[in-house]
Amino acid sequence: MGGKQAKELAEELAKTIIARILLIVKSEQFFGNIYTVLLVEGGTDEFFVNKLEIQNFKCIAISDVRTAEEELMKSYYNYCKEKQSDNKRVARRDVLNTVDVLNDKYKNIAGFYGLIDKDFTTDKSDKIILVTPTHDLETLLLSTDEEIFDENIKEAFEISRHVAYLIGKVEKYLQDHGYIYRKLQDNDYRDIIPMQKRQLRLDDVMYLKDLTDFARLLDVLIDENNDDKLRIRREVSQNISNIEIDGYSDDDIYNIANGHDIANIMKLLCKEDIDKFIKSHNAEVHKKRDVEYAIIAKYNLSNFKNSPLYKDMTKIRLTPTTITE
Repeated sequence: MGGKQAKELAEELAKTIIARILLIVKSEQFFGNIYTVLLVEGGTDEFFVNKLEIQNFKCIAISDVRTAEEELMKSYYNYCKEKQSDNKRVARRDVLNTVDVLNDKYKNIAGFYGLIDKDFTTDKSDKIILVTPTHDLETLLLSTDEEIFDENIKEAFEISRHVAYLIGKVEKYLQDHGYIYRKLQDNDYRDIIPMQKRQLRLDDVMYLKDLTDFARLLDVLIDENNDDKLRIRREVSQNISNIEIDGYSDDDIYNIANGHDIANIMKLLCKEDIDKFIKSHNAEVHKKRDVEYAIIAKYNLSNFKNSPLYKDMTKIRLTPTTITE
């Protein structure tokens, strides 16, 4: 597929996303429901916002809207792959673009907003786009509620968040220097944390990299499409491999680590206990047997009221979204 054709299909999908969102809003209006619309990146974001039970808030996950157009979505992802993007960045961009288009089209309506992860940016919330104060929603929850995990899995959580920080440091270095990298897939975690490393504790190592097979981590993250992978690998190793375990703070971890990485590493380190943790909250998780959903289900919402994100959400003008055309 040529780049031009892929781009045209990607643009068509973007239009379809907007049309479907408008259809959702109009359908709610038909039944007398008038909402402020908050667009989010994925299902866990939607699950959390719905748990907040904010009156007159309609949360829509952009990932769910995209999935409805399977063939267009495949073309869209092919185009994004050509542009060296990934699904995570696609979702973020879709939220920003869709909110921008809707607010431009319906200038007299103050009802379309977006919520995105900060990721590796320095973005902050504004009047229309809300941004998590930490790397993503999951790390925000983990950083504000120390009672989410029981004692039997807290050690695995500690290891997981430190390893996720290391992964994030490598990814951020690659991104900042314009190198192509790929996000870890579920089966990658077993490779980068081999069996002999899974028994280690933080006190057992001096350098962060020693919690992993660091060479394998670099092999997995540094994309083959880079011109000189070996040179990049040496460069990254020289700049990242000497991070000491006590050489960074909790704030550093939650600004760099990806919540999805933390969850996947925990599943690897203590699968049986994590399965029990998920199962104990599964009634609230809508059959999603997933660590992130269980974290949200367990999270104490009273802690969220002290978060900058909560304060940003309360500043949103709860102006109903009414579509008349």
